[in-house]
Amino acid sequence: MDTQWLDTLNRVRQIRDTLGRPVDKDIEETVAILQMMGIATTMSCGGHIDRDTGGPYVTFAHKDILQYRQIIETVSNPRSDEHKAAMHEAKKLTFHAREKMWSALEQFYKKRTVAYSHQLIIQVRPFSNTLSCQGAANVFFMNAQDREAALRANRAEMTAFTDYLKKDVLAI
Repeated sequence: MDTQWLDTLNRVRQIRDTLGRPVDKDIEETVAILQMMGIATTMSCGGHIDRDTGGPYVTFAHKDILQYRQIIETVSNPRSDEHKAAMHEAKKLTFHAREKMWSALEQFYKKRTVAYSHQLIIQVRPFSNTLSCQGAANVFFMNAQDREAALRANRAEMTAFTDYLKKDVLAI
């Protein structure tokens, strides 16, 4: 197996959040493959039956976004040229981070048909993007049996995308 892949996966397994919890097992390979693609991940979840996550997600940003976010937070006047320039650069970097993902998703779905509610989408924010299943937020309102089935299907879709990235994009 690819040494870089194993090294990256092992690094991801060492990551801890502020509460000391590791990356969820159901999403660790996705986090690792995105990092290998040069996409900086900032948050992730494997999806939980008892929370409103409804499926796995990974929040990602451009590796250089922090410097612009710090400028924006320290400049008190949002109408100043410095604030506007920093916001413009932050949005541009966020766009570039998601551009890679859009391309990969487009290729992935050319060969795959799946229910719309399970398709992966990118939610856009000024400083980050989140890859998740279209209908993940709806899972919270389902009965227990349907919630479990939807969570399994959402996890399977993220896993299929991860496997596609490993095999067809990075050839691992």
